[in-house]
Amino acid sequence: MIDINLKSHFYTAMLFLPAMVKRKRGHFLSVSSAMGYHGICHQSDYAATKHALVGMQESLYYEMQKMYKTPYVRTSIAMIGHTKTALFEEFDVGLIGRFLGPLLEPSYVADQIVDALEAQETRIIQTPLMIHLLPGIKAFPSFVRDFLQALSGGDGSYQSRPSNEQLGLE
Repeated sequence: MIDINLKSHFYTAMLFLPAMVKRKRGHFLSVSSAMGYHGICHQSDYAATKHALVGMQESLYYEMQKMYKTPYVRTSIAMIGHTKTALFEEFDVGLIGRFLGPLLEPSYVADQIVDALEAQETRIIQTPLMIHLLPGIKAFPSFVRDFLQALSGGDGSYQSRPSNEQLGLE
């Protein structure tokens, strides 16, 4: 999980960012998820990698702007909710969870990412709408966060860790 979801982004950055800095142009985009802002049961490793990407992208943004003085080297991150893939075939967050985080069409997610790249703007792509709310929820007392977590249905959505087959690794 750490190799695929985190290290791959570091290696890609190490490979391509030096040339972007030299040319003073480029766009580095990472794909995270709603779990880049919060975690759920049975997903600590996944959530850790996605949280790390948020910090990595934020740091890269400031490095490009302040350290390297390359405002046209863009850094974006896609904070994506549940997308219609094999991973989410049996994923069920319940009625309220589906309302707050509807299953996204892959083409819609791809369009959001392509729009950011074509616009050549640094962006935090957050979809669906509920992802915009997640960072602010951390400011609430724990009993409120626990209630919202239970309401979302996320903790019951994975009965155990997904298998490698579910993750597309076999």
